[in-house]
Amino acid sequence: MFGSQISTLALPLLATVTIGANAGEMATLYGLQYLPNLVIGLFAGAWVDRLRRRPVLITANLGRGALLLMLPLATAGGWLRMELLYAVSVLMGTMTVFADAADNAYLPTLVGREHLVEGNAKLAASGSATGIAGPGLAGVLIDLLRAPTAIAVDGLSFLVAALGLSLIRKTEPAPRPAAERAGIWVEIVEGLRTVYRNPVLRAFISATVTFDIFWNALFALYFLYTTREFGLPATALGLVFAIGSASALLGALLTSRITRVFGVGPTIIGAQILLGLTVPLIALPRWLPGMALPLLVLAEFILSFVGTISAINRGSLIQLITPSQLLGRVWASRTFIRLGIVPVGAALGGLLGGRIGVPATVTLMAFGGLLSFPWLLFSPVRHIRDMPAPIDEP
Repeated sequence: MFGSQISTLALPLLATVTIGANAGEMATLYGLQYLPNLVIGLFAGAWVDRLRRRPVLITANLGRGALLLMLPLATAGGWLRMELLYAVSVLMGTMTVFADAADNAYLPTLVGREHLVEGNAKLAASGSATGIAGPGLAGVLIDLLRAPTAIAVDGLSFLVAALGLSLIRKTEPAPRPAAERAGIWVEIVEGLRTVYRNPVLRAFISATVTFDIFWNALFALYFLYTTREFGLPATALGLVFAIGSASALLGALLTSRITRVFGVGPTIIGAQILLGLTVPLIALPRWLPGMALPLLVLAEFILSFVGTISAINRGSLIQLITPSQLLGRVWASRTFIRLGIVPVGAALGGLLGGRIGVPATVTLMAFGGLLSFPWLLFSPVRHIRDMPAPIDEP
């Protein structure tokens, strides 16, 4: 988590500053990392449900670390090109698809379903805590030592993560014997059918896709927008994301208290409304350029705070209402649909950015998120006051 906070800033700046990427290339780079989800996402979920999850996580971390360590070597050797960044993004995305499915399916086994909300909150809190220092350090590293150094730190962090996972000693239950399994495509369809037929899961997916298509169109141009329109340096962007991480940490610490006061469903719906109302703050610097940094900080603070609260509640609810043997497939199906929209949003941002300009595209996309909350408001989510009892034990 610490390393990935660094690359969130360093990798796009490597493309824009070192290579000189344009709007179309940045949108392509952003979208390609999510493309593997469309190709192998559903297969990954079914495959993860057939295996122990921890070895999958270790392998994925080792692979991602090796890929990132290749980039500073390419820079030093003079053969860094956008084509190489595209290839790394695709391969990183491939391993992330497997890692995400295994990660979310492994947590109930590790902590027990009765501790899922606490477990998810602690993971979010620890990630946010590392994120407070990560972006700030990234800005310093990029300004002093250039982006490749920061990316090397991220590569090493994945190797440390693999070591940490290898030290977990809790026994993981054996997967179902091969004789009890259906065909791979039957299992994939079973995961998709579960998401479609469950009204809560269906509402989550619909709201997320609606919000994300606009958000990803905007974020594909975020670094061009902030660096070229307002001249913000890497240290300033590091500050924005560091404050966002501090806000996410606060959100993780307060999630249980806020959820107890308002209830699970109202908390999730309220968070979605606030997300839609906050994104337009990113467009305001177009008319108030002198306030660019404060407005971006405020937007990131609110988005990270409410986004964390929503993610913890959603993730815990999904893990509780989904049978253990289906968790990998359900999470992969959800991710397939959710991240499958990212290349669409990125392409939309790149297309509009080239046609009507980056500031106009950011402004237009900033208001689209307001269309997302009705999916939750007019669903069974609004009636969920407390977390339900686990559907089964892993």
